[in-house]
Amino acid sequence: MGFHCLLSLLCLSSIIGLSYSLRLRTWLSDKHEASLENEWKFNPTRVRQLSWHPRAFLAEGFLLDEECDHLVELARGKLEKSMVADNDSGKSIMSEVRTSSGMFLNKGQDEIVSRIERRISTWTFLPVENGESIQILRYENGQKYEPHFDYFHDKANQELGGHRVATVLMYLSNVEKGGETIFPNSEVSESQLKDDMWSECAKKGYAVKPKKGDALLFFSLHPDARTDPDSLHGSCPVIEGEKWSATKWIHVRSFDSPVQHPRPANGECVDEDENCPQWAATGECEKNPLYMVGSPELAGYCRKSCKPGEKKTMRTQQPSMSVLLFFMVLFDLSEGCHPQDSLGLLGFKAKIHVDTSGRLATWLGQDCCKWQGITCSGTTGRVTHLNLPGFLSSEEFFGQTRMEGHLSSSLALVTFLHVIDLGELLGLYGFIPPDLGHGLPHLQKLSLHRNNISGPLPDSIGHLSALQELNLNDNRLSGSLPFSLGRLANLNTLNLFSNMFSGTIPTSFSSLKSLQRLDLHGNSLTGNIPDKFGLLENLEEVDLSNNRLSGKLPLSLGSLASIKVMYLDSNHLQGEIPFPSGSNQLPFLGFLRLQNNRLSGRMPSSLGNLGSLQRMYLSNNQLTGPIPSSFGNLTSATEIFLDGNRLSGRIPKTIGRLSSLMFFNAANNQIEGPLPSELSSLRNLQTLDLSFNRLNLSLVPDWFAQAPSLCRIYLAGCGIRGAVPDIFRRMKSPILELDLSMNHLTGGIPPWVGSLSQLYSLNLSSNSLNSEIPATITDLHDLGVLDLHSNKLTGPINQIFRIGSRFSEGSLTYVDLSDNEFTGGAEEMGGGVQYKVQFLKLSHNFLSGRLPISVGRMESMKELDLSFNKLQLGLPETVANMAALESLKLQYNRFTGSIPGGFLRLKKLRVLDLSHNLLVGRIPQGKPLTDFPDSSYAGNAGLCGRPLSPCKI
Repeated sequence: MGFHCLLSLLCLSSIIGLSYSLRLRTWLSDKHEASLENEWKFNPTRVRQLSWHPRAFLAEGFLLDEECDHLVELARGKLEKSMVADNDSGKSIMSEVRTSSGMFLNKGQDEIVSRIERRISTWTFLPVENGESIQILRYENGQKYEPHFDYFHDKANQELGGHRVATVLMYLSNVEKGGETIFPNSEVSESQLKDDMWSECAKKGYAVKPKKGDALLFFSLHPDARTDPDSLHGSCPVIEGEKWSATKWIHVRSFDSPVQHPRPANGECVDEDENCPQWAATGECEKNPLYMVGSPELAGYCRKSCKPGEKKTMRTQQPSMSVLLFFMVLFDLSEGCHPQDSLGLLGFKAKIHVDTSGRLATWLGQDCCKWQGITCSGTTGRVTHLNLPGFLSSEEFFGQTRMEGHLSSSLALVTFLHVIDLGELLGLYGFIPPDLGHGLPHLQKLSLHRNNISGPLPDSIGHLSALQELNLNDNRLSGSLPFSLGRLANLNTLNLFSNMFSGTIPTSFSSLKSLQRLDLHGNSLTGNIPDKFGLLENLEEVDLSNNRLSGKLPLSLGSLASIKVMYLDSNHLQGEIPFPSGSNQLPFLGFLRLQNNRLSGRMPSSLGNLGSLQRMYLSNNQLTGPIPSSFGNLTSATEIFLDGNRLSGRIPKTIGRLSSLMFFNAANNQIEGPLPSELSSLRNLQTLDLSFNRLNLSLVPDWFAQAPSLCRIYLAGCGIRGAVPDIFRRMKSPILELDLSMNHLTGGIPPWVGSLSQLYSLNLSSNSLNSEIPATITDLHDLGVLDLHSNKLTGPINQIFRIGSRFSEGSLTYVDLSDNEFTGGAEEMGGGVQYKVQFLKLSHNFLSGRLPISVGRMESMKELDLSFNKLQLGLPETVANMAALESLKLQYNRFTGSIPGGFLRLKKLRVLDLSHNLLVGRIPQGKPLTDFPDSSYAGNAGLCGRPLSPCKI
């Protein structure tokens, strides 16, 4: 009896660090364990913390649909009006507080019920015998349960197993609207965003929507067994549909065989456990009074040792003896280091079930200060550093390691920790224990980045007053950013990027006066950038990109005197660029990214005052006006991206002063010509993109040939006329990429193209070229991208498949020759070595012959389009070797025979069109072929079988 009660209290404590296997071995018989091998297993990774006050957790998919339906059927036809417990007598009475109908199942009523009861025990760490029978409830339209407590106020019910310590509420159906479970006193009520899909009742506290199969666990008692008023909860009225649920209440002691506390006739106090004197000596009477001493209604277990009525001297608070004792049973603690540190570290180890590095296996012996990854203070002997990063670099080992398991709250016992580095372990999951925020007053660095941690960021993190560096990036953390983070006065680095945070950026962040690096990119943050961000005088790097931030850019950003990096791109920001407002603002800003927003207004000339600026990205906004001539003052600039705006006028001659400039992109604007010859003096310019402007170049200026480093040229849609300009064969620097698409080029592809020996990408599409492909094109051994679509090119395509022949698999990855007048046999596709190609588009030509068997060697192919040609004969079985194929278009040809059965192996296929051929026979049955619509096979009179009409026998 004492052990079960002790275990119950332990399970309530947030610092337990036991692994899954240890718990099973402690609780379950061998027979029970064997039975679990063939049943649905509880998956702890699908549990997320909802609140810490009250302690509430949600397990997604806790029940299978079949289990939900089974419980409903057991109750159907047996429901009666629900009752409530009278606070004075404990008797069940009817009340308008609760208007649902319900019934109780028998414990272990059938195998499914037994299985669910065991699963609940697995999740809650509470024995099956401590639970009441499952109650099935039905809420019809308008029915509800007003907010109430699950713990008892009367004496009678407390005699039966003690207080209800936990409640598991399982949702057996979806509800169209209403029926939410609400916690009016929850600490996170105000941070939960609710739209019109929530009922008005749900907006009065933290609410959980009923979803079939999910289960809600919340505790009615604190870890020290005090009743928790924050556990007040209720069921909102059902507005549309009906709600089925199942409730399991769990008690402190066995509910099956309630234990009556012996009370001697002479009135003397007694101890019910031989360990009572030891527990009392360590202060357990004060720390766990309900268990040790009891209450006026219920006697405690150690009344003799505690001597109720006598005053006790105050003690320095230490971990509960019940917790320490339980761990000491499991682990043989040595005397080599502080016992509390050993307990905390071994509790952490117990939660880790995979460690590919083997470091935790060394955690043996007399002194924890000698364990791998542990550093102790030379003066106090206490553990100060826990360093177990996932990526290791040493003379013995270099590479990635992995740990899998929960992050244990027992680390809060290691109270002198300065550093916790568990970053890049890849496999830590579950929640961040709130206890870490309360129990580590000396912690300066917390790194849990690149793991699989989920749930909200505990508000208690704001209590880590010594914290200087917080790295939680690349996890699955969600919810709002705690306002309490603004209390971390010593914080200099805050990395929360690549998570699933939502809500607004707390205004309290403006209080982080020591902050130097703030990275929140890759979340779902909304609202405005706080106006007082300019108060962060030490901030050097800020990245808020790839969120959903809106509103105007705060003028105060111009006051960030130390800022070097400002990334605000890929949001919904609006209005003008307000900074810098003076010549002395942002003196150290080197990297500015504002692209992919909705910024408008004229391009501010004050940007030319940013003398330290190296990279500026303003792409894809709605900026207007000319490019300011003041940009010529950006002499440190190496990259300027202005594409995708509404800029007009001419490119200023002052751009020629930017001697460090390497990349200049002003594509997709309304810029006019002529181009300034000063561009040729940019000795470091490598990439120039002026595509889709109003340049009307007609001829490419001669000064292009004088640009010493220019190797990537994009002049698509610039009005170039006549033959392909031969100026490009006279460039000082070898051309790597050339895009002259969507111009007015005529004539043929010049043979000198083959002399561009380092060319990787050539795009001459959407012109009026009308020659054959020159044989010299096979000299382009490094060519990876060739786009000639929408011209009038003729002749065979065999030369294309000989490009890059010095490589065993060719060099091309992307080929588009569609919408031309090519002729010849499709067999030429197999006459070369282009086996690396991923995208091959040959549609709308005059190709004939059969598809060669060797096409199956193109195993990297993702998209193959041969539609609208004159291809014939059968489809080769080898097409099935293209395992990466996502799109196959062969419509409007003359293919005959049946569809090869091997096509069923194309598991990644998402687009298929075999229509309007001469195919016959039964369509191979199975995915993915039967998933496509009948239009994919239309126009083949001899085809049958799903999705077409059945075949005739």
